[in-house]
Amino acid sequence: MMTSSDSMLTIGTQRIFRQSGGPTNPTAHRSVAIELGRIPSQSEVFLRTHTRKKDRGQFVNERSEQQIEQHKAEIKRLEDERAAHIVMLGFRNP
Repeated sequence: MMTSSDSMLTIGTQRIFRQSGGPTNPTAHRSVAIELGRIPSQSEVFLRTHTRKKDRGQFVNERSEQQIEQHKAEIKRLEDERAAHIVMLGFRNP
């Protein structure tokens, strides 16, 4: 069950408390959480707040697109590094 108030959002047993400033807009975070029915990742909030409402595939500016591409590249690098460690430790056959 999802409920929301001015100070917090509750999804099931998880609560998101309102942020009092900083880089993440608490209203945007709350609306994405309500839309998804779960607590969103920072990437999901970023995509929602940096793409056009009418076309979620179109970024609001070039800098936003570059940032998400850098983020995706970093995630891929970390996943590849993790997979290499798993193989190196013998948990999975190459």
